[in-house]
Amino acid sequence: MGKKISKRIILATLFAMLITAMFIFLGALLLYKDMASSVGIGAMVVASYVCACLVSGCFLAGIGFGRRFLWGSLMGSIYFGILFLVGMISNGYAIKDIKQCALVAVICIFSGMIGGMLKKSF
Repeated sequence: MGKKISKRIILATLFAMLITAMFIFLGALLLYKDMASSVGIGAMVVASYVCACLVSGCFLAGIGFGRRFLWGSLMGSIYFGILFLVGMISNGYAIKDIKQCALVAVICIFSGMIGGMLKKSF
């Protein structure tokens, strides 16, 4: 049972990173074609957080052990943890804006939680 859980967590994390990579590629394409502003790219980044956490939270909640919202919020927390670590490494281990960091954490965790709750209705 433990192997099944860890395998689903790894697959959900990889799936979330794949969704994020698709959004980044789309944003780069829009910037290359001069079809997006900085506000539009910022909205696309937030949309990538929401979509990645929704889908991966829904996937992880399919384990079937109940409390699906907790599995979804766990996935959102894992996703934010990876974002935080990558951001810390790329910025020289400095947090520039703690409010924005907290907002991204809330967005990721609640999106994963909603994804987990949506799994029950499918």
